[in-house]
Amino acid sequence: MQISEPAVPTLLYLLCAMSAMAFLMSAYLWQWRALYSKNELDFKPSIYRGQVYSLLGVMVLSIILGSYDYFFFVRELHIGAEALILVSALAYAYIKAGVGKRFGVVLGSIIKVSAFGFSCILGWLITLAIGVTLIYLFGILGIPLAGNIDPNIVFITGLLWNVPILLLYIKLLKNPDKTEVVKFSGFHKFLWPVLMAYIVLLFPLLIQEISVSEKWREMKNEKPLRTV
Repeated sequence: MQISEPAVPTLLYLLCAMSAMAFLMSAYLWQWRALYSKNELDFKPSIYRGQVYSLLGVMVLSIILGSYDYFFFVRELHIGAEALILVSALAYAYIKAGVGKRFGVVLGSIIKVSAFGFSCILGWLITLAIGVTLIYLFGILGIPLAGNIDPNIVFITGLLWNVPILLLYIKLLKNPDKTEVVKFSGFHKFLWPVLMAYIVLLFPLLIQEISVSEKWREMKNEKPLRTV
């Protein structure tokens, strides 16, 4: 009898992928606004807000994908949790807004979440395009690849996530009107979102690896100790 490998839910992969890119995009956008306009929030709160936007964006994507499966593949529709989260977020924005501004605040929130979610998707498309380009270059140079997902390609692409932060940081340092923004923040202070992106992205892969390990299966099948 063949034991089927337990799979990590697709929603978890989607949550972690969007969360990882949200860390990056929040850092990029904060530095961009610091350079060319003005930020509403400090760096850390801006990163945390990006995570909230990412979560809401994933809920929308989950509803869209679930509805697609329901109408075209006649599968069961399970979107109650996603709908509850979205309705709660809209209700919070509505209640928090002042009288006479509620419709505008709710609409503005929807636009912000949609725009941020689109920027995260665009970030992944650019990342994948870079990965494909590197695979093509490796092929031209005759460098052998270890399967479809080569560790060297993943490593180089991951390192390139740091480049926009470095370039924007240098521009902030060179701009005499913006030096106060980074006066007490070294370059490493802007890199922790990238580290978090790496960790979040590896989280579902770690769960998958543990779930298929023989030791984990033995622990699950182990009989409980008798107690007196």
